[in-house]
Amino acid sequence: MFLMLAALVAQPATPPKPPEQRRTVIIRKLGPDGKVSEQRLEGAEAERLAAQAQHCDAARTFSSEVDRTVDGKREVSRIKVCAQGGESPAQWQQALRTTREKVKSDPRLSAESKARIVAELDAAIAKAGAR
Repeated sequence: MFLMLAALVAQPATPPKPPEQRRTVIIRKLGPDGKVSEQRLEGAEAERLAAQAQHCDAARTFSSEVDRTVDGKREVSRIKVCAQGGESPAQWQQALRTTREKVKSDPRLSAESKARIVAELDAAIAKAGAR
């Protein structure tokens, strides 16, 4: 019995698999007609766009993050809104207000996450109006 137990202890344990990570970027654009278009990117396109987003106007950028568990898997959602060089302050405020309304009506976000992000957006809208 002792030898059998020693043999079990000597076997190397199977290393745990690293968690699966996948980046999906969802782009929602507000057009001049007020309609929102949506584009979903994964893989190399998502990585390229995420790198491109690093070049937003730093003075007019809003970002927030939601960490949640869905079907036992961790999901991190990031919201990033940024102004392009030629946009006016009024357009920037409107983009933030539109984002605020979208967050409030998003059924995938918990009430706690919505409240936190809406408060962050309210602060960004107030700051944008002060300029």
